[in-house]
Amino acid sequence: MNTTKMILCKINSPTMGISMQSIHSYLLKKSLHTSVVCHKIQAGRYKKSAKGDKPLTYEMAMRPESIAHTKSWNSWNTSNLVGGLRPSETAVDDEFIRRFVTGTWHNLFLSEIIIKKQQNKYTKM
Repeated sequence: MNTTKMILCKINSPTMGISMQSIHSYLLKKSLHTSVVCHKIQAGRYKKSAKGDKPLTYEMAMRPESIAHTKSWNSWNTSNLVGGLRPSETAVDDEFIRRFVTGTWHNLFLSEIIIKKQQNKYTKM
């Protein structure tokens, strides 16, 4: 006879008052803990409002897994590189454009204004 069976048989004796079923349920409760796997990725995602009266900002509209790819282009400023042309003038021009746009059309933009320059052309983002 197996040693665990012998021990359980001794514990299961009528004098001890412990049944085999209670020992079995005790061992099942204490030995293994599991939880349900949840495959939904919900953190960091925003929904549009039901009526559509509250628009999402640029950052809120991006999916969390793709934001690193899409927003990395916004942080590149090539005029600050070594040998770049007009780094200080570029920063002043950008600040002037931001203040002009927010002063002229106040409360129209939800987040910061992104200015992209491509070959001396200003493009709206």
